[in-house]
Amino acid sequence: MLCLPRYFARPADLPMAFAPATHKRLNAPSPPLRTSRPWFWPGDMSDSKCPKRLGARRVVGRTRSRTIRMFVISLLTGGTFSGSAPAASAQPSSSGIYFPPAGESIANQFLTTPQEVGLNASIITDLESVIVAGRWALWRHGYLVHLVGDFNANTEITSGRKTVHAATVGAGIQRGLIPSLQQRLRVWNPELTGADADATWAHALTETSTFDEPTLAPGSLWAYSDANAFQLNRALSRVWGNPDFTANYDAVVADALFDPIGAQGWSTSVGSDGIRLHMDLEDLGRVGLLLVTGGEWVDNRLIPEWFVDRLITKQTYGIPPDYDNANNGHTGLQVEDFPESPYGLMTWVNTDQDLYPAAAATWAVGLGAEGHYLAFDPASGIVLAVEHGDFAPQPGNPPGWPIPISVAVETIQQNIERPNPLVTTTANGAA
Repeated sequence: MLCLPRYFARPADLPMAFAPATHKRLNAPSPPLRTSRPWFWPGDMSDSKCPKRLGARRVVGRTRSRTIRMFVISLLTGGTFSGSAPAASAQPSSSGIYFPPAGESIANQFLTTPQEVGLNASIITDLESVIVAGRWALWRHGYLVHLVGDFNANTEITSGRKTVHAATVGAGIQRGLIPSLQQRLRVWNPELTGADADATWAHALTETSTFDEPTLAPGSLWAYSDANAFQLNRALSRVWGNPDFTANYDAVVADALFDPIGAQGWSTSVGSDGIRLHMDLEDLGRVGLLLVTGGEWVDNRLIPEWFVDRLITKQTYGIPPDYDNANNGHTGLQVEDFPESPYGLMTWVNTDQDLYPAAAATWAVGLGAEGHYLAFDPASGIVLAVEHGDFAPQPGNPPGWPIPISVAVETIQQNIERPNPLVTTTANGAA
């Protein structure tokens, strides 16, 4: 009798993620969000319950264990199996970090248990009690620990796109296409005049451009505004040789980020406020992994490490905030709670541990309306991607956009038992 971990569900419970992928960068409607039991849930992996369980401390042991898991998935979904998982050639890097091969499939993932990557066994049930809606996935250093819902359902991530736009700027700097964050955007966007002509890449990335306040100098006020994403998209399209973002912006993000990290479950659309991104959990996880490794993918540096450091670190010291800007900037935050905006480069950051007091200062979050989040922590290697999510309310928390996910971030932090034993070093020196 084959002894299976309990995180393999019955065939009726399996999400659409296991079906052959058919949408590649298409603006097709997303498959319906599954509400049945997640296919991956905590179970007892003890040797007393499963004496045939394979150990997974050496790479070869993990590979064999993963092959068996993918074989079971293949049987349950009616797929074919040739003796190795489709991504069996992919191995953890020399540091132990797992970079999934290119493609859009759960088969590319390295499935693991919380304990195998240094997390408390209760983390899954703890997170399921606080993430009360939506689909989500949790990784540590690229190893998939848990998944709820459809892994490859493509959906618009609303303002979650802005963190990806920031990463695209970083890729432009790494390529030498953008000389500095202090370069004025008017070099690429001659439409900018007056005080706006002094706005730099840094101003747009930190939401301090004052595009909506033409009488103010850039850098004198923090105000969340869709004008920043608009001007970034316009400039980035021209950096990559296009006349504007309405002309084949797919080529920009594909060349800068998505092709190098193997993302294939995404698409773009043009909005009045710039480029909208449609992504699945798998590709959000890839972006998160790129950021927790300091901008490297395997041995390929895509973003400067110093840029990622700024992206996850507060950049708004000494700048007064406007938390109620008219251009989609009604953040809900209050000045008495946050005298300075907890903001990095198109990210909400925990540098002062004021957003998430019970979590490390290295956490950062990209977020958008309708429950889209990408939370990541380079210090621990954690990536949490959430789509159409909602969280259990926490009495006493201040109001504001980045606050609801605090309960998930702090739950994860409390369940980190030790450094990931599968990882020796990471790009930024943390395990």
